[in-house]
Amino acid sequence: MNMKISILRICISVIIPAVFASCAKDKGDYDAAFNRQPFNGTVYEYLKSQTGVFDSLLLVIDRLGLESEINKDSVTLFAPTNESFKLAVEKYNSGRRQSGSPLTSLSVYDKGFLDTMTRRYIIPGMYRSIDLFSTEGKPLKAFSGYPMNGRMTYSNAQGNTGGGATIITFSDTKYSQFKTEWLNTTANAVDITTSNGVVHVLDAGHVFGFDNFTKERKPFRGVPFEFPVNLNAYKIMEAEDYDRGGDGVAFRSPTGRNTVNDALGLAHRRDGFPLYSHSAGTTGGIPFPLTLDLRDMASGHWVTYSIDVPEEGDYKVQTRYRINSSSPTTLMQYHIDFDLVNLTGSITHGKDAYPAWSFSDVTVHLTGGPHIMRFFFEIPSFIHLDAFVITRLN
Repeated sequence: MNMKISILRICISVIIPAVFASCAKDKGDYDAAFNRQPFNGTVYEYLKSQTGVFDSLLLVIDRLGLESEINKDSVTLFAPTNESFKLAVEKYNSGRRQSGSPLTSLSVYDKGFLDTMTRRYIIPGMYRSIDLFSTEGKPLKAFSGYPMNGRMTYSNAQGNTGGGATIITFSDTKYSQFKTEWLNTTANAVDITTSNGVVHVLDAGHVFGFDNFTKERKPFRGVPFEFPVNLNAYKIMEAEDYDRGGDGVAFRSPTGRNTVNDALGLAHRRDGFPLYSHSAGTTGGIPFPLTLDLRDMASGHWVTYSIDVPEEGDYKVQTRYRINSSSPTTLMQYHIDFDLVNLTGSITHGKDAYPAWSFSDVTVHLTGGPHIMRFFFEIPSFIHLDAFVITRLN
């Protein structure tokens, strides 16, 4: 399959005042500060109406184009306030000052990271506090498919256990069934109803992104993978060399770590997907060495690669894979994003005779400069993902 789609790089020119110096701090008791009466407007309009409270969240939503997501019918938003973003940025910049790195703000912070983190606060469906009343809490699926959890309790008041205000504990489960590994925050202003959903306002002490904001995606080998410059030259990008940065930042995997006992796989890296070694071979006349491949992918999992394109042009991306299944109905379906823009559409391939390796081809037009390439698994049944062959076409 060969598809060609052009892209213009999207330039973000939003400017935010110096690291949130003007962000209003949240004051007083949240239960008293936020009106519980139904709001006559959408979730987005509600955020806009709360001057000085959600300015940072609105900046992020606008920058990422998420207004349509939070304005869908039946949505629940766990809303971080200005203070939550301020804490995250200050914590991130504190480390960068020590290393002598440039400081950041929400207007220039990595768009891919920001998108991943923000979507975890947006839950399809309307969940009022009473819907989350459970000993174990309610499993919640964010718009990204990421597993969160919400649990409603009552605070204590005047010595009366459980006689106080309603509180929701909102948790990042880290894909773990063990609560001790979860990261929690609370919403004290709850059940703010709008025309299309429900808003729960998170405590001002919550650091936006839980522990992910301070993580950085970095090229696996220290420098971005450079796409070829010469006409018809090709380079091999090993699939196992996806970026560093952790689950939800550089990749999304079943456990966040390599859990296999393959000696070469564990020696290469321990984060991300299970890695298995395979023998050398030739596909399409191109020799491939003994190296590693990714396995155990599921729908919605992905890996990212930092790349550098020296010159604008058309590039053919060939994905080397095989399907470890004897079923003739087994399919591989994926798409490839560049800077969060899907340039390929869904690409579907049937099985070939195992253990033969196959190529799946797509052509994209890229501008010169740095990009983030993301391989997104849509239907990856029994896939061994080995490498990408990059060819400059013109």
